[in-house]
Parts: sequence; structure tokens; C-alpha cells
Amino acid sequence: MAVFTIAKNKSGEMQKYKLEKDLERLVHYCCDKSKHMSIENLYPYDDTDTLVDQFLYLQKCRGGTLNSRAVHYIFSFFHSEFKSKDKFSEACKCLELLSAFYFSEYQHIACLHTDKKDRFDFHIIINPVRIRDLKIYHCSPEEFRNMMNDIAYVLFYTHRISLYPFTYITEDGVMHYGQSDYK
Repeated sequence: MAVFTIAKNKSGEMQKYKLEKDLERLVHYCCDKSKHMSIENLYPYDDTDTLVDQFLYLQKCRGGTLNSRAVHYIFSFFHSEFKSKDKFSEACKCLELLSAFYFSEYQHIACLHTDKKDRFDFHIIINPVRIRDLKIYHCSPEEFRNMMNDIAYVLFYTHRISLYPFTYITEDGVMHYGQSDYK
């Protein structure tokens, strides 16, 4: 069973990356620990700082202020979810599928972390500025639920993996976080 969460801060609220330094720390954390990466709508890079620079360039082209310089989603999968002998390769395919399927209008980085004993963590960092028209990433509660239902369907259809109840925002703006016993 897969678990989906939105990155949270210490007080349990959705994590915001307001400063350029916050974005830099997030990208370094995700990329430096990654065993497999997928980058979309970004130029090939020599180092992680180049990816950060590309996010910031698009954000500066837009002008104005941003509530957050990144959206950070995390999917966690127990190793036992992957049925093939080469679990890492299967996890990489799954990461590529999730990355390409939903966030194609945005610059984004998808990273596979293998540092936990019993699970893989997929970190997806999305630049909130859309490339096509420089509009800000917005996902209404209904759109978010639809996206998560689509992802749940694709995960089950392609890999026979169920998606545990996911984090969502109600119509009145209350955040409900997905249940997880992961530590």
C-alpha cells in the first residue's frame, strides 16, 4: 500500500518554502540523497544548484511574490508492494510514471530515496509557476481529489498498488492529512 503526503512543517501545517534558500535546501535534500531522478521541463544540469537556478529564473520572469517557491509531494511505498525481483527498477518505472503523468505543465524534479529499510520514498518538487503562461499552481479540493483518484487508479492498474487515504483540503479550507504509520 502506498501512502501520499504533502510535506508538513513541525507544527503540522503544509510546508512553505518562502525563501530562495528554502528552495535550495529542499532541492539539495531531495536530489543529494536520490538514487534515481527524473527532471521535467528543465535543462540538463551539471549540479543541483543549476536546477534551483532554473526554478528561480521562471519565478522571477513571473514577477510578484509567491507564497511558496515549491510544492513538495511525497509518496511512500513498502518494498513488498513491488512484485518483481528487481524492486528498485520497478520503483524507478513507477516514479517516472507519476512524474510524467500529472505535472507535465510545470518544471519538476522527482527523486527516489532508498534510505529507509523497508520502503521507497518518492519526492516530487514542483515549481509553482506554470511554464506556458506563468500562472501559479492551484489545485482546488475537487481537482486534488480527482488527481489523487486518478493516481490511485494508475498505481493499482499498472503496479497493483493501493493508495492509502491521501491528504486533502476540504471545500472550507481545512487540511486533512493522510494516515500513515511510517516513521
